[in-house]
Parts: sequence; structure tokens; C-alpha cells
Amino acid sequence: MIRAKLLQDLRKALARARFLPDDFTVAAETMKDGSSVLTVRCRFEADYYLTATIPATQGAEIRGQVSPGAISQVEAYKVSYWQYLMDQVQQWVDRVREELSATPVAREFAAHARELEELIAKHAAIGDGYFTKEEAEQLRSRLDEIEAQLRQHLEQHSTDPKATEVKVNAIHQDVEVLKDGVGTLKKKNWATAATVRIANWLRDPENRTIIQSGAEIAKRLLLKSGE
Repeated sequence: MIRAKLLQDLRKALARARFLPDDFTVAAETMKDGSSVLTVRCRFEADYYLTATIPATQGAEIRGQVSPGAISQVEAYKVSYWQYLMDQVQQWVDRVREELSATPVAREFAAHARELEELIAKHAAIGDGYFTKEEAEQLRSRLDEIEAQLRQHLEQHSTDPKATEVKVNAIHQDVEVLKDGVGTLKKKNWATAATVRIANWLRDPENRTIIQSGAEIAKRLLLKSGE
């Protein structure tokens, strides 16, 4: 059985990254060999957990699993002392916070990606040929409009001019690649290149405040005026 003082240490380790100790469930089970199995689980997301098998023999290694891990979703670990286990707990709690914060953005990004893929598939009739000269000029013009809109929004809402300059330059490079591509790539391949770059723009929260969805841009690029 794990001592009450050690469980108190555990609660303190859980109280970080804006979490309260009671945001987690803690279960401790004593096994037949005298070892204890500790399981800590996030109440908000059952897939986020930490386990630790604590041997009855003093000085023996403590082994367990964490989800999320430092790199993989699930990782094994081992430590020599209880205090090192508390370090593992604190690192795990920080990762749980990062994952919970990132999940809504990931869901939104996935939804944008699906929307773009559906739009491209819907308009597969654009064919596998090359753009006509007129179509290429229309696309270049629309790309210039979108770049100007994004640049204006970023500059008007900037709190870090240097970071904004980097973002503006990155968007400009993407637009130039797409403008060059309308004259060299087949329609389907160009649409794929455009989709990748639109999705990348949507990764930036500042861009998502002006772009409701990737499909919004794709429609402006892929559909003819009036469609």
C-alpha cells in the first residue's frame, strides 16, 4: 500500500498547468507480490493516463506507461526513486495541458482539410489538362487579392512586426509558387498544391480569424466568377 504522505506528494505534483488535483482520478491497487499499481487518469479525457508499478522492495525500479508521451501517444518509462516519479507526473501533466489545448485546433484543421478535399473532388471536372491563358490570368489575379487581404489583416492586427514580416513573406512565397504553377502544372496537380498551402495558412490562428474555411479560398480560386 502506498503511504498517505506519498499520495499527498502526488496531489501536489498534479496541481500545475492550471489543473487542480481533483481534475484527475487516482487509483492505487496492491498486488499479491506486495507491489502497488498506481493509475492516474485525466477526468476530461480518459485516454490520457499515467500508470506506475511500485515494487515492494526498496530501491527497485518503478516502471509504467504514460499517455500522451513525450513523442509517441503511449510511452513506457522507468525511474529509480519516488521523487523521479513525481517529475514524470509533472511532465505528463504539462503534456496533457498541451494536448487538451491543441485538440480543438486539430479538429478544426481536420474539418478544413476534409472540406477542401470534398471541394476538389466535387470539381474534379476541372480536368487533367492545363489552364488556358485566360484561366491562368484569373487565378493569378485571385491569388493577388487573397495575398493582399491576408497581408492587410496581419499587419493591422500585429503585435510583433518581425513575426508578422516572416508570415507575410511566407504567404508571398506560397502565392508566387502557385502563380508560377498555373502555367506549368496540370489543373489537378495545381489544385493539390493550392490545397496544401491553404491548409498551411489555416494553421495560423491569426489567419483563421479572417479565413472562415479553406473551402472559402478554394472556391475563390477554383470556381469561375458567378458560379
